[in-house]
Amino acid sequence: MKGLCKTDCGMEIEYVPHEFSDGFVYYLPRNLDGTIHNCIFSEEEPDFFDIEADGWDDFCEKHKERLKIDPVDLQGIVDSMLGGWFEPMDLDFMEFIKDGNMFGLKIC
Repeated sequence: MKGLCKTDCGMEIEYVPHEFSDGFVYYLPRNLDGTIHNCIFSEEEPDFFDIEADGWDDFCEKHKERLKIDPVDLQGIVDSMLGGWFEPMDLDFMEFIKDGNMFGLKIC
């Protein structure tokens, strides 16, 4: 069964079924050349932090063998994975948390 990778990396892959003795079927993702699909989103420690140094366009170009989506789509996926890690932080809020000064926080 051919289709796009389920993790939205944009790669077209083939899912090869493997049935276990208990009847469970696992669909092994393989690249169209037969190699196992090494999705960029399945890495334990992906180098998404290189995006800050490289920029979104350069990161997509650097990983073009494993990433077939545009930089805007990648930014949306990474933001949802990291919970907005790339958004600016309120450092005053973080300082209050660190010092345990919760009474200093103001509710807007």
